[in-house]
Amino acid sequence: MATTSTHIFFHGGPLSNWHPSTPRFPGHRALSLCLPDLDALGIPHPAPNAAVSRLISSWSFSCGEQWMMAMKGWLFEEIPGLDSGVDISEDEFEAVRAVAVGDSEPSPECPRERAIWDSTVASVLRTTQPRVQKALGRAAEGFREDVWEYASEVIVTAGCVARAEVDSALKEVYLANGGRRFVEGSVRDRVWGVGLRWDSVEIQDEANWKGRNRLGRCHDEAARVVRLDG
Repeated sequence: MATTSTHIFFHGGPLSNWHPSTPRFPGHRALSLCLPDLDALGIPHPAPNAAVSRLISSWSFSCGEQWMMAMKGWLFEEIPGLDSGVDISEDEFEAVRAVAVGDSEPSPECPRERAIWDSTVASVLRTTQPRVQKALGRAAEGFREDVWEYASEVIVTAGCVARAEVDSALKEVYLANGGRRFVEGSVRDRVWGVGLRWDSVEIQDEANWKGRNRLGRCHDEAARVVRLDG
């Protein structure tokens, strides 16, 4: 991490979406933060009481990447047994959850249980490896870039706020940022980063940036929220 009077440049560390959350952050808090903003943008999403939403709410997330990629599945996939608009009883939900995040892979002869197990949401929740989570999220069925363009920043920002509320390392960075802008210095990422090394001279001049810095913008907004909440 490198700090100037106006920016905080980072790659890795507590500002990384792959950084472990210590402790894990609660899905119910992150979901409650992002739902109003998705509604404000007019982005359709599963009902809060749908099984897939309850699965997200019941989970404690290991890192921002797990949250982001599980939410990609939540937003786009239609999965029998995790229906986006159907309310089910607590007993029925617990049975669904046991299939989704259980240790036993369902038989192909049980198509409903198999669909739940194979879903992006369930697959992402079952792994703590960010690289695997990213690959699983990229394979989400029904994905639409035009929707994700707007939904992703809302979702990632909510995850950052929820993580900062329990992870003191991230919260300390937010509280100490002094209004500086966060910039992800990743050479390979021109969507979430700026396509330049975090410690390069070039990155200090915004005119040189080659990427959109989505993750930096998410941290900007998350830090603002955390500072307001004290």
